[in-house]
Amino acid sequence: MVFTTVAALVAWYKNNYVTKKGHSQKQLLEEKNLTKVKKK
Repeated sequence: MVFTTVAALVAWYKNNYVTKKGHSQKQLLEEKNLTKVKKK
């Protein structure tokens, strides 16, 4: 159970923009219209 929890947290961290570097990458992708999610 501990392994599954740790693996899930690592996967979540790597697949989301939770760091400053990640936020800047996401912003750049949105500016270039390279994201799947469309802005409203």
